[in-house]
Amino acid sequence: MHILIVEDNALKYHGICTAIADAGYRAAAIERAETLEEGLEKIDSTMGGAYPYDLIITDMWYPKQSGGAEVESGDLLIKSVKEKYPDVPIILCSSARYAYAGILGVVHYSKNEVWERKLAELLEPVYKP
Repeated sequence: MHILIVEDNALKYHGICTAIADAGYRAAAIERAETLEEGLEKIDSTMGGAYPYDLIITDMWYPKQSGGAEVESGDLLIKSVKEKYPDVPIILCSSARYAYAGILGVVHYSKNEVWERKLAELLEPVYKP
């Protein structure tokens, strides 16, 4: 399974990776992008190749480009992926509560909730051993 996580916060990125592993899902490769620009470049360069992404996990708020201010880049990324690669599942993982139609699901990332369980549930239908 090839996963892209678009997340600018290193602790949250590592938390998501740990949650994936702890749930028993073994990803052959997990890659990270920290900006919208980097995420879209990785998606476009990878999806036409021999080893496309099986899943994209994105935050909602991160910079459009390196050194930029955080904006609702996740929305732009989701819309771009849905337009170009409609079969790629997307999970939105954010510390703010969102409802987002047309994607695999939303995880509310919070220290006060067991968000890892929700992530594991969403991974089940797309996991490829």
